[in-house]
Amino acid sequence: MKKLTTTLLTATLVLIGLFVVQPEVAIAGNGADQVISGANSAQTGNANTNNIPALVQRVVNIMLFVLGFLAVIMIVIGGIKYTTSNGNAEQIKSAKNTIMYSLIGLVVAILAYAIVNFVVTQLTQ
Repeated sequence: MKKLTTTLLTATLVLIGLFVVQPEVAIAGNGADQVISGANSAQTGNANTNNIPALVQRVVNIMLFVLGFLAVIMIVIGGIKYTTSNGNAEQIKSAKNTIMYSLIGLVVAILAYAIVNFVVTQLTQ
């Protein structure tokens, strides 16, 4: 079980790294949009810093996707534990707790998403 948890954590970090890192930054120049690499914009100081709320929303959306994916996996694991418990009260309790805590985590993630979207919306007005 520890190996599965480590694997899921590693996969989550890789997914976050792939989707959060933005190698290109769009900037406006002479009425036409230009795209320059992130390294060039950092060197010349042309990075678009007004896009922080959009970046926060993007990070939160990705994390919500990852948490939803992990919650579904944990619910499936809890269901498998429940099915294979063979009437053992301790294993049944452990399986029910796994399912319950994954659902609670999913609800907390959805509430966090709603709060962040509300705050970002208020800041951008």
